[in-house]
Amino acid sequence: SELVHVELADLDRRHRTVGLWVKGGGRRTASLHVGTMEHLEYWLDLRGDGAGPLFPSLRKGGYIGDQSMSDHQYWKMLHQRSEEAEVDPVISPHDLRRWYVSSLLDEGVDVFQVMRSVGHKRVDTTFRYDRRSQNRLRDIVDGLNLPGLVDLERDED
Repeated sequence: SELVHVELADLDRRHRTVGLWVKGGGRRTASLHVGTMEHLEYWLDLRGDGAGPLFPSLRKGGYIGDQSMSDHQYWKMLHQRSEEAEVDPVISPHDLRRWYVSSLLDEGVDVFQVMRSVGHKRVDTTFRYDRRSQNRLRDIVDGLNLPGLVDLERDED
């Protein structure tokens, strides 16, 4: 999970972007949604503007630590929030990535743009994250303007 390693200095509030460290030690820049920035601004009011991890560990009693949140803490927090929201099955961090990829593809975003957005090097990796439902695909197929048998019989007359 790239987010737990983000430092406050990696966040560009003016341009709504965040620098992320990726597998292999590389970096990429991700764009942030306006709504995400609103939530981040709220979080930063609580966290403060001091240098350090954007998402520090949370200590007992609600105290904010000075170390980065661990992958395990992130998973545990997401699990807890899923249960509080009565989401079943409980969401994993990777589910969020699958949702993001599927949502962009569902909105018609070009797969190569989606690939770049999530930092994949290969398009087939991006396709593995596609979780659009079979029902959605059936609706698309049903919406195609193809002649039915009745239409073909009329043409023969």
